[in-house]
Amino acid sequence: MVSKKITISFALIVITGLILIGFSILYNKPLETVSASINMDTENIFANFNGKIKEFNYKDYDNVKIGDIIATIEVVQTEEFCKNKTVAENKQKQAVAEYENAAIMYKDGVITQEEYDASLDKLRKTQSQKVCTGEATHTENIYAVKAGKIYYANYNVGDTTQSEDVIATIATGQPQIYAYFSPKQAKNIKSGMVGEISIIKYPEKQFTGIVKSVSTGDIMGNLVILDINEEVDDLNLRNGDAAVVRISK
Repeated sequence: MVSKKITISFALIVITGLILIGFSILYNKPLETVSASINMDTENIFANFNGKIKEFNYKDYDNVKIGDIIATIEVVQTEEFCKNKTVAENKQKQAVAEYENAAIMYKDGVITQEEYDASLDKLRKTQSQKVCTGEATHTENIYAVKAGKIYYANYNVGDTTQSEDVIATIATGQPQIYAYFSPKQAKNIKSGMVGEISIIKYPEKQFTGIVKSVSTGDIMGNLVILDINEEVDDLNLRNGDAAVVRISK
């Protein structure tokens, strides 16, 4: 009888231990995304002129600096726009010189973002003015307004443009991960936690990220934004590239 009680007690201890182990494994199981993807800040570069692309100096994923010449456009003008030729030309030359100087000083940290933006705004306004050069065509340079990587180069040499056309898009700054978790899982996620990141198009690489913010729920779940710890400038990433994020409790 005693032996039987010992056997039953031992069995209960084993079963209890297995249950506790099971709860521990379940509780400590990493939180995994419902969905996740790359999110990048971008800046559009506009043609600013009606004309034809004479030179296009960059392709997708090339790095650019502020003030780099993205493209040169051959602009066709008619006599109806020939007003105050000398004054307008001098203003354009001055605005280009001031902008190029401002771009250098901004890159070196000499002037503020606001001062740089003011110079860029002046350049854009003077470039939009029609100036008769006495010829059927003349060329205009289109500059990179932000440093980064060419996200899309939308035109080739010989293509025609309208002034409002986006001829290129620049991806600026370090990409982030936008990860969606179920509300039940998201309540366990806090800013500063570390996540393991897999980017689907680069399965051989592993990344980590720091949770920057956790939002309230929406139709897709709770949005968790992570900053990627590793440098990814050598990767050809785009907005929406799929990823998986796991965060340990």
